[in-house]
Amino acid sequence: MRAFLALVGDSWREARDKRVVWVLSFIGFALVFFFAGFRFSEPDAERALVAAVAGLDEIPRFRDPFRPSRRAEPPVRHQATAPRAPQPEDDLPLGVAGMRVVEVEFADAVHVDELCRSWRRARPETLRHVARQDRDALRADDQSPVTPDQRRGYFEARLREAGFDPVIVRTLGDDERSFRLAVGVERPLELRHSASAHLLFGAFSTDLDEQSPAEFLLQLEAGVARAVSGGIGLVILLGAFASVMPDLLQKGRLDLVLARPIGRAQLVLHKFAGVLLFVLGLWVTLFAACCAALGASSGWWSFKLVGCALTNTLVFAAIFPVTMVAGALTRHTSLASLAGLLAWALEWIVGQVKAAMESGVFGDVGRWRKAIDVAAWILPKNADLATLNDRMLADEFLSPAVAARILGETPQVDWWYAGGTTALFSGTFVLLTCLYVARRDW
Repeated sequence: MRAFLALVGDSWREARDKRVVWVLSFIGFALVFFFAGFRFSEPDAERALVAAVAGLDEIPRFRDPFRPSRRAEPPVRHQATAPRAPQPEDDLPLGVAGMRVVEVEFADAVHVDELCRSWRRARPETLRHVARQDRDALRADDQSPVTPDQRRGYFEARLREAGFDPVIVRTLGDDERSFRLAVGVERPLELRHSASAHLLFGAFSTDLDEQSPAEFLLQLEAGVARAVSGGIGLVILLGAFASVMPDLLQKGRLDLVLARPIGRAQLVLHKFAGVLLFVLGLWVTLFAACCAALGASSGWWSFKLVGCALTNTLVFAAIFPVTMVAGALTRHTSLASLAGLLAWALEWIVGQVKAAMESGVFGDVGRWRKAIDVAAWILPKNADLATLNDRMLADEFLSPAVAARILGETPQVDWWYAGGTTALFSGTFVLLTCLYVARRDW
């Protein structure tokens, strides 16, 4: 244990003297400052309901969330009453938090049917079906009559997309173009069009139209975690610790280290563990500071953000052994860092190609599919860890129904397969480093 703690101390002193770690620390302070100056305005349920009803004739672009919604064609005209509290004649359930009622009337029932058909055409499951097959099913669906249940289902789906729950839709009498919409508000932070985000202590403000405050914060924190684990942070840390093996194997220094009662393989393992402990401590400190800054400024305490420190450390642990092998073989810091970056880039490229093959973009790929499958099996599964971050943060911010709707396109991960193959990849390169250092006559 004393030898292990001494090597951990060596890792700390080596990292402390590297400028790249100070660059990462500066980025961390910038993130903490950003979260400290971030807050939401109080969600306004009536504002959200008015916006949701006004947008009933807009069909969202599910394929590209960054493009604005489009109007249904032909244009749909409708008018709605102002939101009001429920009345006894509405015959609505009691005890629903924040229930409000609006009545909507369309110029023609045909317009409601067109909205239902446009909604079905825009849904992600419909787009996937059309991309892989032909458009016969879509044409048949367009020509089929719209039932009353489908009309009510359309309004219910649109209001649930806006963050309202529960949602009650009723037809006014026998009129197929007039509806009474009653909504409740169980989670105000899930309401879209309800709040504004204020950045840098109020210097900048933006209205959240297409997102709820919870969705905005989820994407913000997930984006920070992804950028740190699979982007800037990984590049900086690989560069910071690429010199671990070259420095250790310098003439004269290895003899001094081996003078301690420690084996060569144990020396490599202690070095590896020391670097991982330093990286884990760095991420825990950074994310805990961001969590505290966000909680103090906005009242949102995102404790699961601190859990992202573990997944980020696992991403680094999967790639860093490649850097160790390259550093031991070449004794060159730049080449060791480059080897780690190439392994990380190769894992990303193979993952993208495999996903494209599974979606049918490349058509019949024949024997190339097997080669890509083998490469994907061998390489680490860092993209799955990013998926774990998304799901972990979504469970903290969103209700299960909203989380399933937002992350429904995220593929399910076989964690035994992903974790086992990643551990095998990392362990193989650590073993190679141990064998090389142990058997080489220094």
